[in-house]
This record gives sequence, structure tokens and C-alpha cells, in this order.
Amino acid sequence: MMLDEPLASRDSLSHGASPLHQMDARIKILTVAVCLIAVSAVQGLGAGLAALLFGLGLTRLACQPLGRVAVRLIPANVFFLGLILVLGLTYPGPALAAVPWLSQDGLTLALRIGLKGNALLLIFIALLCTSSVPALAQAMRRLRLGRKLSLLLALTFRQLFLVAEEFQRLHRAALARGFVPQCSRHTYRTIAVLFGQTLLRSLARAERIHGAMLLRGFNGRFRTLDSDTWSASQAVLASALCIPPVLITLHDRLTW
Repeated sequence: MMLDEPLASRDSLSHGASPLHQMDARIKILTVAVCLIAVSAVQGLGAGLAALLFGLGLTRLACQPLGRVAVRLIPANVFFLGLILVLGLTYPGPALAAVPWLSQDGLTLALRIGLKGNALLLIFIALLCTSSVPALAQAMRRLRLGRKLSLLLALTFRQLFLVAEEFQRLHRAALARGFVPQCSRHTYRTIAVLFGQTLLRSLARAERIHGAMLLRGFNGRFRTLDSDTWSASQAVLASALCIPPVLITLHDRLTW
């Protein structure tokens, strides 16, 4: 596909030979939808921990490097740590016996959110990150989730890195001309000018790309050589992957 080649190094987690890498992107989107709905309905801490273990199992099945997966989870877990602190200090309810200034209900709620959030992120990484963004955009179009939405995903992924590279190029040029970042009004003005120039250049680049695509006959659809069918074994694997989160949710709901 046209968008695959220049960005092959950007979504490196999509390259591999695991069963999840070989699965059709449409099946993975449907599987993710089922898993997300099931995990989102979990209420107990035990069920949340089970969902987290399921997410870790999926990550191992996808043969994803745990170190790189952990790095991608850091921003979310920084947010969850802040949530634990805020809810522990402000949520009404009985206090902890060991730490009387912390709310037991607030900590329980924050832990539940953290477990479910990490489980959902692991499921997302294991299933969706094993496909390239252009493949996911094609799958969204074939599932009739919105032609404009799939185009927006594919083109945003491409333009995002181009905009970042443009800003880095302008920043290097400013440094070469003697710009020294400081906590001063001149620095803020210079950075604002760099952002403005980046946006203007990105707009001009986007117009040139759009014109070039129209000249090549672009009619709102990206052509692909990928087959439009999925195998029975992939459907069986996807069904098997949906069973654990559904069972976890049913058990949690019956015992909650």
C-alpha cells in the first residue's frame, strides 16, 4: 500500500510472525470491541486483576517485547498514580486504618480504574498494534465504520510525523543561527514563531500532497493488494480470545 513504505519504521510493533500478526485486521477490530466491552463492565478488583493477566497473556501471544510495551504504558500509569492520590485524598468514605488520611473507597476505585485501564491498553497493544495503521484504516473502511474516519486515521498518521520532522528541522536551523532556549520572553516568542511556521509549511505541504494525489486519480479510496477474505482458523482464534474476558465479566457480575 502506498502509505506503508515511508512509515515502516514508525509502527515497528506491527512487524512480526506471531498468530496475532497474521490475523486479519477486521477480525482484530471486532475482537478488540468485544474485549473492551467485557473488560469495561468489570467491577471487582479480582476480576480487574484477571483482566490484566489476560492482557499480559495476549501481549506474550503477540510476541511483543515487554520492555517496549512497558515504556508505552508509563504515561498512562503516571496518570493512574495521580488518580490514586487524588481519589485517596478526596473521595468520601471510611479511612484506611494504617493511613487515616486516605479514603479506602477512593483507593479501591482508583485501583479498579488502574487495573482495567492497563488491561485495556495491553489488549489494544496486542491486537491493534500488530497491524499497521494503513491496514487498520482499510479494515475500518471494509467494516463500514466510516470512509472519512478511515481516511482521517491513515492521513493523520502520515502527516503527524511529517509535521514533527518539519518542526525539528526548523528548530535545528534556529539553533544553528545561535538561538539558545532560556526562560525568557524572546525564547517564548521564538518557539511560537517556530510553531506558526511549522503549521504554515504543513498546510502548504498538505495542499501539494492533495494535488498530487488528485493528479494520480485519487477518488477517496486507497487501493490495496491485500485479500478481502479471512480464514476459518483466524475466526476460531478470535472467538477463543473473546471467551476469557466474557467469562471474567460474567463471573464478576454474578458474584459482585
